[in-house]
Amino acid sequence: FMPYLLFHSSLDGSLANTFVPGSMVAQCDNMFPSLRKAAGDRIVKFKRSRHSLNDTRIKSIRDALGIMTLEADQFSENIHNLVDTPLSRPQFFKALDVIIPAPKEDASKAAITRHENQTGQLVDLYTSSPMVNPWVDTAFGFVQMLNTFNNRVRPVRGALQVERTFERVLSGSLAEADFKAVQALESVLDRQLLTV
Repeated sequence: FMPYLLFHSSLDGSLANTFVPGSMVAQCDNMFPSLRKAAGDRIVKFKRSRHSLNDTRIKSIRDALGIMTLEADQFSENIHNLVDTPLSRPQFFKALDVIIPAPKEDASKAAITRHENQTGQLVDLYTSSPMVNPWVDTAFGFVQMLNTFNNRVRPVRGALQVERTFERVLSGSLAEADFKAVQALESVLDRQLLTV
């Protein structure tokens, strides 16, 4: 994952000077190598084991690299909790129904078709996309599916996909969509998944 500090402002005063800490998973096939290349000679690495996350070297490496540890620790804990939370297929479809409710019985044929198409796209992402399917049958897979859909698949009008994604990051709508995915899972699983 990649912790970051997002600053946004505007010259005309329409946006307040705002700092937002965050983290993201570098999963896609072009993001991970580009982040590693951008790091240059600032890369620190050591052997991975099942005890790596408890290794005292991680704290010293974070300090040396200046990583925001509170944000990184919370993000890491939440991601591990989502990855470790199993999600059965019936639970998956119940949570999906919370996010994309089925059209009412008197809905138009076009509304029914849009619902079926969007649901089909999401299920296909969940089961087939290399950005999502490593986490199939986990709560994280569900959140990753919706995040990937919103970042890469969701139709965009009047702008390029990357521009719309940055607009969604700045407005907070991408983070809100991820939070709604977690809320849907919590309602289906009947338990809290994230630490505050």
